[in-house]
Formats: sequence, structure tokens, C-alpha cells
Amino acid sequence: MVNGPPTPPPTTETELHDQARMPVSSPVADNAVPLQVESTARPETYRQFLPIIGELIAKKDFEGLVRVAETVDIQVYNDHSPSRLLTVTPLVLGFLIKDDAAAARYAMVRQPDAFASFPPFRSLMMLAIATAHRQYSKVYENIDALQSQASNADFPDKDLGLIITTMVPIFLGNGNNAFA
Repeated sequence: MVNGPPTPPPTTETELHDQARMPVSSPVADNAVPLQVESTARPETYRQFLPIIGELIAKKDFEGLVRVAETVDIQVYNDHSPSRLLTVTPLVLGFLIKDDAAAARYAMVRQPDAFASFPPFRSLMMLAIATAHRQYSKVYENIDALQSQASNADFPDKDLGLIITTMVPIFLGNGNNAFA
């Protein structure tokens, strides 16, 4: 019905999961240059954005970080490469730093199911859930697990490890959330 009331935003876990599976358009600021991401993403596709992501983290420009990471993540929606975590991780941690746990959980829910077998992804998901529910002891438990995994010498991707070990302390020290 065209003249009916607008559809309310999703609120339940099932509604969020359903919405995450639908293609989404990302609003881009008028003065921003649109990011171009290859439709068939390869590992180097994600690595090309590491300098931008690193610069935004260093500047503590988490609004810009979230915008860049989410644009990349949405454009490579069907990619199941573990390298996708190079943009998903800063996206989720950026949302958590901004104290937007619902958006962080939404970003996690739309990821491929295969990522659940990767321990840092599981820890990041549990961190987002614990943060959303303000389960402080579980937040710290998942932070410890995530940092331990990222700083382990056997961690499979040093760039991803650096993102995690750089952003988690910022999340902990952020005055805008209850964990400071």
C-alpha cells in the first residue's frame, strides 16, 4: 500500500538477520569520493584499503572509518574470503567505539556463516553481543580473548592483528561508553 504508514525498523534478532541479507545502499556524503571496489573481491582488494583504514584509525576519525569500511563491506557482500575481515573488524570496532552496539551486531550478522569458524570473528561477535547487552564481565572476557588471539605469534594475518591491538584499547578508553 503506497499511502500506508512506513515500515518500522527491524528490532528483533530475526528481523535484523533478514535485513542483513538484503542488499543495502550506503549514503555517501556529497563531498566524498565514492569508493570503487572490485565486484569479485580478492585478498588484495581489502589490502588496498588498509592505508586509508590505518590513517583513519590514527586520526581517531571513527565516523570516516565506519563510512569507508561499511562501503567496502556492502560492495563485496557475497565475498566469503577471510580477507574480508580486514574491513569487517575495523567496521565493528569502529561502531563499538562510537557506542553503537546495534550497528556493530548488524555488521556481524550480515557476514558469511563460514566466518564463525575463525576464532577472532567469534570473539568479535561475542564482544558486540556482550556490549549490546551491557554484560560487562563478558565484554572484558571477549576483549581478552580477542587481544590474546591477535597478539599470538601464530595469528594468521599480522595486519588484522595490528588493527585489533590498536583499536581495542581505544574502545576500552573511550569516554563515550560505559567501559572507560
